[in-house]
Amino acid sequence: MTNSSAIAIHRSVPSVEDAPLNIKVSGLTTHKWQFLMHVFNSIESLTKVIGAKALNMALGNFDGVHLGHQRLIKGVVESAKRQNRQSVVVTFDPHPLQYFGKSEDFKKIDSPTIRRSVLASLGVDALLELKFDERLARLSAEDFLNLLAANGLLRQISVGVDFRFGKGRLGDVHYLRQFCEENGMEAIIVDPVHVGNLVASSSQVRTWLRQGDVESAATMLGRSFMLRGIVVHGQKVGRTIGFPTANISCTDQLIPGAGVYAGTLKVVSEVSSQLLGDNEFACVINIGSRPTLAGSKKETTIEAHVFAPHGDFDLYEQTAELKFISRLRDEKKFADLEALKRQISIDIETAKKKLKDLVSL
Repeated sequence: MTNSSAIAIHRSVPSVEDAPLNIKVSGLTTHKWQFLMHVFNSIESLTKVIGAKALNMALGNFDGVHLGHQRLIKGVVESAKRQNRQSVVVTFDPHPLQYFGKSEDFKKIDSPTIRRSVLASLGVDALLELKFDERLARLSAEDFLNLLAANGLLRQISVGVDFRFGKGRLGDVHYLRQFCEENGMEAIIVDPVHVGNLVASSSQVRTWLRQGDVESAATMLGRSFMLRGIVVHGQKVGRTIGFPTANISCTDQLIPGAGVYAGTLKVVSEVSSQLLGDNEFACVINIGSRPTLAGSKKETTIEAHVFAPHGDFDLYEQTAELKFISRLRDEKKFADLEALKRQISIDIETAKKKLKDLVSL
């Protein structure tokens, strides 16, 4: 993922004059329409900005944008370039599983901003984030495809072999092929990608993350798992024992299983949905209920200790992005704070060995 990619977000704007004019990212000032990817929430707003250029479309949930998703999307980007068209990814927010409540504890792998950044890095021209609500859920498979093709610019639709759409999930790849043939479009059905003996899937990535196996998850994501949230005030116990931490509040992503991890922390800009400057700091990340600390609540917390000399700075109310590189150990209860301090020192040295080739220490 590039640090200098810029994203323009359009929310059903009445005219292009209402869209953002100027965003500064990583020292690069990007002026009007010099963006790598545009983000839209309606076909109408997409058409107003993209104009009359024909579209090649990738359609799916793309939760995690794993290697299988990447194969599909890269194919769309490459074909659009060859054919002098625009590449468009269409996805949904919330995830249909969240809307229908079929999984009470369902959390997406990526936050919307992380997913946008990953898609921009793949060279996508535009992202259409459709609100999955009652109106969309009630559309038949035919009406849904007609919605996507309403502007008359759609020429190609790419999906995975198992993709289903329309009310009752009655639309499948066979229906898509038929619709495209009848409407002068091309349907591309993309086979799955295998990682070892497993098919790349969002569900497998979630399983590994819940187990704390961030390294296996990374093999299927094609990148390290990232988590984004707001730095909030905690109990500040870490500061009193010599290891200040940034407490991260994250409500819209799957949180890895309890344990201690080696990783990095970056401060990010919500204005541009991109990373600010070269501020990636090595850290130890703790996820769990802090069982050694007296009076700790049993709720799960996410804490990151940034290594000295970078560790003691004020990040409260800032948005931070954690990258999980390696799991170091399980969470455990220690006899006292001194034993905890000794273990944290060991964790830091172990993490430094894991991170020495990835980030400045």
